[in-house]
Amino acid sequence: MSVRQRSIVGVLSLICALLIWGDVAAQTRPEIGLSIDEPRAYGHVVGDRVQRALHLQLPPGFRLERASLPRSGEQSYWLDLAAVDIRTAQASGGAVSVRLDYQLFYAPLQATRRELPGLDLAAVNTGGERITRSVPAFVFTMSPILELNPDARFGDAENDLLLADAVPMRPAVAGPRWATFAGLTIALSALLIWAWAAGYLSARARGPFAKAWLSLRRQRRAPAAAQALRTVHRAFDETAGQAVFADDLDAFIAAHPVFADLVDDIATFFDFSRRYFFAATQPADCDNGELLAGLERLVRRCRKRELNA
Repeated sequence: MSVRQRSIVGVLSLICALLIWGDVAAQTRPEIGLSIDEPRAYGHVVGDRVQRALHLQLPPGFRLERASLPRSGEQSYWLDLAAVDIRTAQASGGAVSVRLDYQLFYAPLQATRRELPGLDLAAVNTGGERITRSVPAFVFTMSPILELNPDARFGDAENDLLLADAVPMRPAVAGPRWATFAGLTIALSALLIWAWAAGYLSARARGPFAKAWLSLRRQRRAPAAAQALRTVHRAFDETAGQAVFADDLDAFIAAHPVFADLVDDIATFFDFSRRYFFAATQPADCDNGELLAGLERLVRRCRKRELNA
């Protein structure tokens, strides 16, 4: 390889090395993260306060250089910076919030575009390294207080600066709708499962003692001993398929052994009923309220056996 060729190769290698070094240095150079909360871009009039919120993320070891922030006071003949509010969580590095509170002092005769000035923010570290981040200007529209031509419409030649009415945002209802549907489905499923487990959905749930229990509950407001006793007798008759008397109790239990453990309570009921309807005088211990409560307990227990039959 000649001297000239070696020189060309050396120069190209040096250029490549410088490019690679510059790219690596650019990638490792610390930067200031920035997000901005802007005000609305239209509908401002003279006297309005317009705020910009700058949210900065400083690299570790860097602090905001306050001299890079604008000073409060008059910015132009139509704009004042009323306040600069800085909030930081720690002495250096981390999140920093800067709120710029502007006030407008301009009354346009027609809708006019105005601009909040941009700025260059800087941060420094203890080693003297300085980094910057540009904040773009914010363009908005100022409106007159009084309309000069109230008949003009948006899009007309003399109103080319007016903005169309803002379209209201439609709230997202798909999520709440599906959540409501899922909740109702779960509740209905739980109700059906409970009703099935309790026997309300089966044919036995509409058996004689189930109907007698509902009838006795409706009689609570005006308890009548004779009506309540006939209701219970009707349940036994419908279960047996014929009229059941005290003398038929053994045959009834033999045909329906599910009631065998209640034979004493059933016998007590038939004995009381015979004395109530056929004795010369009613039983001395006949209190309609207590009688109805006792009959409800008997029928409720019979209903449970009826469901398990």
